[in-house]
Amino acid sequence: MTRYATPQEQTAGRIQKMIRDNPNLQAYVEIVSEHVMWRIDLTDYDLRSIRDFTRGNIASWLCKDSFEAGLYGCQDFHAVCGDIDLPWATEKSRLIWEGARTKKGEK
Repeated sequence: MTRYATPQEQTAGRIQKMIRDNPNLQAYVEIVSEHVMWRIDLTDYDLRSIRDFTRGNIASWLCKDSFEAGLYGCQDFHAVCGDIDLPWATEKSRLIWEGARTKKGEK
């Protein structure tokens, strides 16, 4: 009898291939809460935990696996994995993040 891969196994395989094919893969989440902002550089383990790189999966992952999000909350986030770019949900959050980076002298 033929055994087919589960959706979770298929997703894990796609993520592993993406990591393998792109050793310098940029993957991160920028987060804005009511009082603080921070960035998480995603590891291979984080990407496997997130599975499909979607806004819903990242929000769930932040609630379960991010100490900071549990402590400070998460109003909004911007996430990037390779050529996948999930924008801020609100323009206000993007402006807050960009304003803070400008104050620090970052581009």
